[in-house]
Amino acid sequence: MVHIMSTTLIVSAPHQLCKPNTPRMCDLAAGIATEMFCQAAIRHRNLECMVLLGDEHRVNHDLNRKVSRGTPFRKKLDQLLSMAEGSNCVVIDIHSFPDKYLVEAGDINFFKQGEIAPEIVLLHGPLDEFRGKSICNTIYKALVKGKITSKIIRGITVNDILNQSSEYDLSGILIEFNEKFKSEPDRLYDICKIIASSLSSIK
Repeated sequence: MVHIMSTTLIVSAPHQLCKPNTPRMCDLAAGIATEMFCQAAIRHRNLECMVLLGDEHRVNHDLNRKVSRGTPFRKKLDQLLSMAEGSNCVVIDIHSFPDKYLVEAGDINFFKQGEIAPEIVLLHGPLDEFRGKSICNTIYKALVKGKITSKIIRGITVNDILNQSSEYDLSGILIEFNEKFKSEPDRLYDICKIIASSLSSIK
């Protein structure tokens, strides 16, 4: 059995698996963002990370939807959530988005055509409060203070990893990283340090 510490983060990246020569159905920067975030959390904030990486291509299963709960990935997640129930764990669900507006994506884009893409997008989850404070607002304020272009999106209800986490009374947030960070690892790491620091500040 894994001992759940009060400073543990359950970090998931359901869409990180990408396959070459296939239509875009993955998060191109989610893998490196997850790695950098956990490095920053462990090295600089003494937070423990329990990482769960998506192991199926999105064309087969969208691992962040309720219909995928029977997959091996989601069964592993359920086991972690079950062990963490009643603890002070926070679930961090990591994704990434294109730096350029995609016409074919329509309303799924996080910014309007002609606008400059934000660096970070925070998706407010069904259980956002942790130790009496909003996770989303805490991270957002830290990012703004660090001059990181960011935005908050509320009201999206299909992100099932956060939905399932809330069923175990675990708070969480979905963080979208701009995919330009694949070629800007130093800035990505600095942003991850800001996010990790903001989470550790919630007492």
